[in-house]
Amino acid sequence: MYETVPVIDRTGAGDAFGSGFLSQFAQGKSLKDSILFASANSTSVVGQIGAKAGILHLGVTLHDMPLTEKSF
Repeated sequence: MYETVPVIDRTGAGDAFGSGFLSQFAQGKSLKDSILFASANSTSVVGQIGAKAGILHLGVTLHDMPLTEKSF
């Protein structure tokens, strides 16, 4: 999760992650930035009731999320 929040309803969490990722990746964002936005979008949704409440929109500012990148 992007940050620790109380989970109220998990409905739509997976869809929010998928749509958040695709919306960023399709705009040419890096894999890391796309995953960051997807995680934030999913986290925002689980804090609300229903699948649409909490969806992040264009222009939202996110704080850094600690990610460890590995090269293979």
